[in-house]
Amino acid sequence: MTSPKRFIEGILDGVDLVIVDVGAAYGLPPHLAVFESLARVCLFEPEAERALELRRHYAEKRGLPNVSVFTDALAASEGERTLYVTNVPTGSSLLKPGTEIIEEFGAHDYIFPVREVKVHTRALADVLGGAAIPRADAVKLDVQGAELEVLRGLRGMLAADTLAVELEVGMPGAYLGQPGLGAVEEFMAGAGFRLYDLRLVRHHRGMASPRGGDYPTGVFGVPPDSASLAKRVAEADALYFRKPESLLQKGDAAAIRRLIVLMSAYGQFVDAYDLIGRAESARILDARHADACRRHVTAWHRSTTDVLMDSIWFSKALALASRISKRAQRRLLGKNFARWQA
Repeated sequence: MTSPKRFIEGILDGVDLVIVDVGAAYGLPPHLAVFESLARVCLFEPEAERALELRRHYAEKRGLPNVSVFTDALAASEGERTLYVTNVPTGSSLLKPGTEIIEEFGAHDYIFPVREVKVHTRALADVLGGAAIPRADAVKLDVQGAELEVLRGLRGMLAADTLAVELEVGMPGAYLGQPGLGAVEEFMAGAGFRLYDLRLVRHHRGMASPRGGDYPTGVFGVPPDSASLAKRVAEADALYFRKPESLLQKGDAAAIRRLIVLMSAYGQFVDAYDLIGRAESARILDARHADACRRHVTAWHRSTTDVLMDSIWFSKALALASRISKRAQRRLLGKNFARWQA
């Protein structure tokens, strides 16, 4: 697979980019890792040992001076707070764990025992300002229910400059007072963002039995991921982008280039391509630069596709195989086919 680095550089055309990852225990996720050598990257990890490992990884092993690791605990404002440190540190939060979801999904050992640690929190805008970083173009958050608190700490930067936000939403979540999807949507819409994707995380509830095991194999006799048993929604990864209309109205060519790149990084190639045309129609990008951006977006997409699996003919072959399979089942099962399907 071709690295998208040259496509990103071609779209940005010298425009800088700032990526902020809050809750970056193991570094940037794969879809953002491509920016490690292309953008100003700010990783926030308050757990000291993990932060040290991140610094070693990026400074010594990768040789990337553009990546900074911050150990600040972030919240809406500066002050003393209680951090609830869970048994597995990646579950730690400024919110206290304790909802029924913990037991229902069998996450007791992940959460408990919990230690209460006093921490000094800072607002994200203050930390970035102190490091002479003028804005946060993309913000990825994994802070176990405190996502909106961190975003409030961006203050005016969020509505003025931020273009993409990726955050976890509990449904309802393991933490007391954790904002649900309605609260997240209201907050983000108020800041000028539009929801583009919602990637659901589903689980079966755990089996309350001295023997252990699980419901799919223990009761229903099917694999845990069988399509015959619907899983419950546990949480979701929500993806928001700045409404493109606001950038078009401002005529902000640099921000539009950044948004095209970020949309493409998340696989939103259709909207990225459409934004190029709208920017050209608004005379924000001239024909030459618009055509160059189109070439880079389509080439970037092509580099991510599977020649066989993503072909139209393969899709048609799968549909044909499905029809043949159902016909064969009808012949084998006869009158029992409808009962089996039900």
